[in-house]
This record gives sequence, structure tokens and C-alpha cells, in this order.
Amino acid sequence: MKTTDKYKLELTPYFNCRGKKRSDLSAKYMYGKFLRYVSADDYIGASLAKKFIRKGWNCCTERDYPNNNFKYYYNQIKTDPKFRKVKNDFFCKL
Repeated sequence: MKTTDKYKLELTPYFNCRGKKRSDLSAKYMYGKFLRYVSADDYIGASLAKKFIRKGWNCCTERDYPNNNFKYYYNQIKTDPKFRKVKNDFFCKL
């Protein structure tokens, strides 16, 4: 089993872009998981949650939900100093 498989199993069932309400709930859940991974200094999980949020943003844009929570949360992640620290710590250990 790959390292990322356990995270995909956690995140995939809650990823949904079918409808405005569902996509907003999905974005909120993904962002919550992202924050948990970051607080646990788990770069792999946080990075995968970030990718799911980015994918949701693209999916919602294609489905014409321009003001979706995926976009808001992705912009929050880009400026998150704790995530940058976790990322730098992860790559410094390699």
C-alpha cells in the first residue's frame, strides 16, 4: 500500500462537486482535514488535501460555480505560514 493511499481513502468519499451546497460542504471538510494534517505536522496528508481542494476549485469552475468555497480555501492555504513550515521541515529531512 502506498503512503498516499490511506489519505485518499479518507478524502475521496467526501469529495463532491455536484451542486453548490454539496461542493461547499465538501470544501469545508477538505479544509478541516488540511488543518488537522498541518497541526499534526503531516506534510503528505496536507499536500494531498491541498490537491483535492485545488481539484475541487477547477471542477466547480467548469460547472459554473464561480464563487465556491474551494477557491476561498485554496487561497487561504497558499498563504498559510504553518503549511510552509511543515513543507520546509519535510524537505529538509530528506
